[in-house]
Amino acid sequence: MNFLTTKNVLTVIGGIALLEGIGFFFGAEGITKGAFGSLNQGDALRVGTLMHEALGGLMACFGIVVLSARNIEISAAKKILNGVGIGYLVFLAVALKHFTGGEAQPPIPALVLVVVLSALAFFTANKK
Repeated sequence: MNFLTTKNVLTVIGGIALLEGIGFFFGAEGITKGAFGSLNQGDALRVGTLMHEALGGLMACFGIVVLSARNIEISAAKKILNGVGIGYLVFLAVALKHFTGGEAQPPIPALVLVVVLSALAFFTANKK
């Protein structure tokens, strides 16, 4: 049986996004402290924490939408997977901008996961 069906890939991507959203929300302060070095004090820590909580909500929302698309028609699911792949590449570009600019330190494993999920989305969406 071929694991790389649109339904399975949407399930994996949606599940990971939902878990990331939950993790970002509940780990917002720790993520902010780890990502912004000496800027993580007082109001800056509070603003960073609030922003990571918002990102967590958005990731959870994204995960729920992707999970909800698991049982739609194959051609529509493939369009969603292409959109997911493009969206992850945009997310990666923003993260790399900050990484190379020195403002923040996005975790390398998270960036690798974004690349893998983007490639998985594109591969599955464009296979025959």
